[in-house]
Amino acid sequence: MSFEDNKPKIEDQQVEEALRNFRASVHVWSDNEFARPRQPQSRSQSAWRHLLQIVTGPVTSWSLAALLLVSGVTVPVALHHQQQLAAAQQAAVREQQRMAAVASEQQLASAISDEELLRHVDSDIARATPDAMEPLASMMSDSTSK
Repeated sequence: MSFEDNKPKIEDQQVEEALRNFRASVHVWSDNEFARPRQPQSRSQSAWRHLLQIVTGPVTSWSLAALLLVSGVTVPVALHHQQQLAAAQQAAVREQQRMAAVASEQQLASAISDEELLRHVDSDIARATPDAMEPLASMMSDSTSK
């Protein structure tokens, strides 16, 4: 038998020894945990209520309850009021935009009507020759044709 043949047997023995030690320490730990005295826990009151009574007195707990009630009512009312203000501001902005659009349309319409009026006046007033100059204009047209 060589040294290499003994090597696996030695490793197996070491593993078995480590497992025995581990098993023994688990049993000792388990026995200690079961032997430890335990205090019964009262389940008649919730943990939060018990903590609140320890930290504060009954008057303070009633004060906190009232504060929670008041804040539970006022916070939603304030949020609703803020939403209404925001909606009113948005409506005002939309109305201003609408009024600006209407004003620009009216200015455009009045600009078009001014241009049309000027063209009409221009066509009524503008003539090729004034009335006083017509005899001379007719003589010139006769001379150019000859």
